[in-house]
Amino acid sequence: MKVPPSSGATPEDPKTGPQVLEIGLPTAFAAFCMRHMDTYTRYTAVRTGDPHAANALVSAVLGDLAMAWTEVLRSPSPSALAWRLLSTRAGRDATAAGPHRVLPAAQADAVLLHYRLGLPAEQAAEVMGRKAAEFTWLLKQAVRTGAAA
Repeated sequence: MKVPPSSGATPEDPKTGPQVLEIGLPTAFAAFCMRHMDTYTRYTAVRTGDPHAANALVSAVLGDLAMAWTEVLRSPSPSALAWRLLSTRAGRDATAAGPHRVLPAAQADAVLLHYRLGLPAEQAAEVMGRKAAEFTWLLKQAVRTGAAA
């Protein structure tokens, strides 16, 4: 990302033109975004019912993660931390519909990722920052809870 200096007058070198400050994202963060952005956006669009709002929400969440990336990497699971932030914000902007109307949030998210978005259980588990066995348990509990509702 290139950012011009904040003063009104941009210093200029006759040989190279205006001076520009370059800000780079950590490679690990860029890779994290590339790996998860599509799923985050699809999930958020389903939760909110608004694809445009989903893009803005995902961008805001990833911006927050970028600002705290060093601390995020120190957490036991960066994916789990990111998922909590995303699902919490998506839930604030969503109406209670679909599985989120009748299931606990984690179970509803598992159902949405696996059945609605079609993610394999292993991939959905990774997106949520959970172990595959935990994810499978969430799906089984969702079926039990949903059947009882």
